[in-house]
Amino acid sequence: MRIDVRLAAFFLVVGLIIGALGFREAQQIIRPVSPMTSGDKSSPLPENAWQLRVNSTYQDLMKTFMGLVTASLVLPLFLIRNFLRVKEDEPISNYLQRSAYWSWALMFLSLLCCMTFFWASAKYLKVVSGGTETWGAVDVSAASFETLRDLSASGSVVSFLAGLLFSGWYFAHHIRKG
Repeated sequence: MRIDVRLAAFFLVVGLIIGALGFREAQQIIRPVSPMTSGDKSSPLPENAWQLRVNSTYQDLMKTFMGLVTASLVLPLFLIRNFLRVKEDEPISNYLQRSAYWSWALMFLSLLCCMTFFWASAKYLKVVSGGTETWGAVDVSAASFETLRDLSASGSVVSFLAGLLFSGWYFAHHIRKG
């Protein structure tokens, strides 16, 4: 029983390391660019170039994060099948508890927030670049899309972390029980 708890802790640590590597990769994406000229220094950048650059960096970070969330949805199935010794003809649902379902629901919520982020990000770029976005008779501002973009990114991270917590709870509880 002690080995199984250590195994669950090992996989939790591996997940955190993978997340940290994804964050490190995202940090490497950020490169300072002079606000006065483009990369080839031949033409001046538009006034809102910094907004476009920051939005692009956010998108790259969220692409990495979305891959991590997707992997976190699939990985527990393999762990359950292999480490809890589920037979091929036996359904995995016999081994699942509420915490596993909560974990998946929160991971799906995180993916939904990621998709909302990309939609709000595209609308933000449209408005910042001079386009208009009208819903009914109301013009929607760049600040509204920026707020939605930031809230959806935060919601994605919080949902993902809560999903990891429930996943860890499931493995720790189920292994202790088994």
